[in-house]
Amino acid sequence: QRVSTVEITYSGAFHFRYSLISYCYSRSNIRGTEQYLDVPYFFLGIDAKSIIGVSMVDNLFEKNITTGLCFDEETIDSSSPREYVRIDWTNRSFKNDKNEDNPYWISKAQYASLINGKDYSFASKKYCNHKEDCDDVHFSLDYTEAKLSFDFVGFGEFKKSEYFQIVLHNNIIDKNAWQLCMDDVILQINQDKI
Repeated sequence: QRVSTVEITYSGAFHFRYSLISYCYSRSNIRGTEQYLDVPYFFLGIDAKSIIGVSMVDNLFEKNITTGLCFDEETIDSSSPREYVRIDWTNRSFKNDKNEDNPYWISKAQYASLINGKDYSFASKKYCNHKEDCDDVHFSLDYTEAKLSFDFVGFGEFKKSEYFQIVLHNNIIDKNAWQLCMDDVILQINQDKI
């Protein structure tokens, strides 16, 4: 079933309308009517591998109500393209302030799921003075039958030039001023080795 009329309106320095009637259709089912709009790449001036920014607004004119797109528990300001949701050719949605990939971005829900059960953290953006360089690492520590098991998840780049250092103090003696005991263990974790 075809939709009777569809117009795309641009506003700003110039203003015009373009009909996408041939790319719009709807389907009726038990839940109601679902509408679909296929916007061809040539219309947007992009190709199949482009990253685009998206925002949406619902205007209910008779009641003077406007609602915007919500993404990652936040309302997107449709007047600010820097806030738009980015979508890439794999259908991945993410935040960035320009139409470029942001491979380290994850949603708040994904973040909460990944750190769930990991009670320890270091290099946290919340407590570090150099937030742009923090890896925000969370981990759990479990005793198993034969070993001590660490489970890490980090959200930074973890460069080749850096490492994590874990100090395991297994002596009853506590020395002062960062003096280690002979049987303490230091683990240094690099990108490709421990």
